[in-house]
Amino acid sequence: MIWFNEDFGAESCAVAAKLGDGLADPYDVYPAADAEKAIRKHHTNDVYLNALTSGKARAKVNPAGDWTKTRFPEAVAMTAGIMAACGSALDDGEIHGTLSHSMHHADHVVGLWGCFLNGIATVALELAETDIVILDMDAGTGGGTVRMIRHYDQAERVRQYDLSTSMRDRYVPLTQFQNTQYPEIQHYQNFVTRMLQMVERQQPQLVILSLGVDGMTTANPKMSAGKLNQRDRAILKGLADLSVPTAVMLGEGHVSTKIDDDGLADLRAKTVYEINRSVKRLV
Repeated sequence: MIWFNEDFGAESCAVAAKLGDGLADPYDVYPAADAEKAIRKHHTNDVYLNALTSGKARAKVNPAGDWTKTRFPEAVAMTAGIMAACGSALDDGEIHGTLSHSMHHADHVVGLWGCFLNGIATVALELAETDIVILDMDAGTGGGTVRMIRHYDQAERVRQYDLSTSMRDRYVPLTQFQNTQYPEIQHYQNFVTRMLQMVERQQPQLVILSLGVDGMTTANPKMSAGKLNQRDRAILKGLADLSVPTAVMLGEGHVSTKIDDDGLADLRAKTVYEINRSVKRLV
């Protein structure tokens, strides 16, 4: 199952149009009111939240980027998408996706670098009885997620492993939080294998996987769409072989001089194909 709502934003809508039928609205299983309640529960800066919901930017509370009234409903919808994907994976033990962004740079206090609220951490915190491993394969590391998990003292239950091509939002690694940055392109797939080995050792009840594509567009000139598709195939096959329930974030990615809207949508469609192929392998 791939979860999508039009409030996810323009880039996710473009991918949805490419995919066509077979998408499900996360609000059918996780209503907007529940997603907003979870966001407000785990984001503690009322000044920031009030400014974000009103759409009235203030320099002191807006380090995240362009500020409009759509940002809060986008974050609510994408958080609902993450929760729907996680819930589906836990229900049937398979791999489910959402066209949500993980929003991994934001933390419980403020947004950062285009991430206004942290959906992936919010969902991990809401699933309070579930042992979780987050695999963050976006270009930048998920420092905001780590800050939130540490703040709520959940590091023993929720662990995160990053494989990034950028130094952005890096954090000091601990046993529960590890990041590998700027791997040589010829060794990139070896680190994918290493992440799978970490999952096998941890044996979590759920993996939340962020398959970012902006690594090819911003941070590593040697990264290509072909290499990212190879990465997606390897990580999804590995998780299917381990029979671990998995929720996949498919929203990370930005157009640039190296990839346009159509190219981005095509790459995401290939990832959805790999998800469906991995699910068939589980049956």
